[in-house]
Amino acid sequence: VIILLSIFIQFLLEDIMERLQEISSYYHLMAETDALYQIIQKKSGLSFAEFWVLAAIRIDGLSYQHEIARSYGINRQTVNSALRHLSEKGLAFLESEKDNQKVKKVILTEKGISFAEKYIDTMVNLENKAWLALSEEERSLLVSATEHFNKVFRKEIGGES
Repeated sequence: VIILLSIFIQFLLEDIMERLQEISSYYHLMAETDALYQIIQKKSGLSFAEFWVLAAIRIDGLSYQHEIARSYGINRQTVNSALRHLSEKGLAFLESEKDNQKVKKVILTEKGISFAEKYIDTMVNLENKAWLALSEEERSLLVSATEHFNKVFRKEIGGES
């Protein structure tokens, strides 16, 4: 019985160690991906929040702070601060809606459009090249596996499913 228990415990430990190695590999890949995006962000001279707020405007056509916050997972105060800095740099401005002065739409200036073309559009083009280097099956698997992981992880940490 002790020998069987010992074998069982060893099997469980090996399985746990294998899972830890897998998740560690995933952590390293996520960190490497983040580092690749940081290279572009740092070249732009913008802060993390400023860069991704500009990306939300340029890539997704988002025009309102709450949309950017929700879509990119950046809290509204950070989005507001980033927009203020983008405005100070002459890259964007806020324009009040005609029917509701409290609601402000984000608009890129000519300088902001040129800046976004240089950094955001370049990033998108590089992403597309990397994406198309994957097979259709790899792209589909990457998307579905990431969606599933995020759904399960969100549920486990108590977020909505």
